[in-house]
Parts: sequence; structure tokens; C-alpha cells
Amino acid sequence: WMGFARPDWLDPRTDLFAEVAAAFYEIQEELYGRGTLYKMDLLHEGGSAGNVPVAEATRGVQRALRAARPDAVWVVLGWQKNPPKEVVAAADREAMLIVDGLSDRFPEVTDRESDWQDTPYAFGSIW
Repeated sequence: WMGFARPDWLDPRTDLFAEVAAAFYEIQEELYGRGTLYKMDLLHEGGSAGNVPVAEATRGVQRALRAARPDAVWVVLGWQKNPPKEVVAAADREAMLIVDGLSDRFPEVTDRESDWQDTPYAFGSIW
């Protein structure tokens, strides 16, 4: 991103990821109260999955979220090429919300319903 090397990421398929995620959600609740909307973007603005299959990573992230917050909604920013099609295809889209940041200004999204595979979304624009 902008010439900076991206940091590595903790493989969402692993038990360690599930443990770290559970601790994060627990501490977040202690500090801020229980939430239902969780904003997380995998591979935002061109990140690399390395040797981690994106679909499996998506399911791992959502599984960890659901374990901690069964009623949670995974919120993803609709921004340029985000969310990646592999993320949307692998997710439980009934438990996901795309917050459209500026798809009206970029040609990557031509039909929100089709491009985002009927995932619920909120239309908007970031200026």
C-alpha cells in the first residue's frame, strides 16, 4: 500500500487465530460493551493472502466472530476492489453488511447486487 510493505497476518484457519480473536472480543466488550457490528476488511486495498486461501481465511474470521458473538454482523467497506469477490463468496452473506464507501466513483463495481452477490449493503460515499 502506497509503497509500504504490508505486515504479515495471523492465519485465520488456525487455533491460535481463534484464541486471539476470542481474547480480543472479550477485552473489547470489557472496555466498550457488547457490540453487534464488527468492521473488518480482509486484504484491504491490495493486501496479499500469501499462502492462505482467501475463502478459508474468510470462513475462519467469520467462525471466530460467531463463536464470540453469535448475533454479530460482519461489516465490510465497499471501496474500490474491496471486498474481494473471494471474501464475499465464502462468507455467510446473511451475517454481513457492506458499507458502500464510494462504488459510485470507481468502475470496479458496476452492479452492487451482482458484484456483491446480494450481500446487504448501505449506500454511501466517502469524499
